[in-house]
Amino acid sequence: PRDLFRESAGEIMWDLTAALAAVLRRPALAPVPAFAIRALFGEMGDRLILNGQRAVPARLTRIGFRWLEPALEGALRWELGIPADPSSTV
Repeated sequence: PRDLFRESAGEIMWDLTAALAAVLRRPALAPVPAFAIRALFGEMGDRLILNGQRAVPARLTRIGFRWLEPALEGALRWELGIPADPSSTV
């Protein structure tokens, strides 16, 4: 995939949820407590959902690659074909 890793690898799932909610003009629901994830998915939930994986495009950054849309909201808008919102705060 062309846009597998974002430039700002520190963005966490809540950031993604909040940005997607803003782009789609929908509410971002409250996060699910960690104990509920562990109860439902066990060790797999702990590894995949709670801890995740921080992937940094070090090689691309080192050679000077520039993202078309380096900010998360801009990338979501571009992928979803939604024009920029001048009043957006995300």
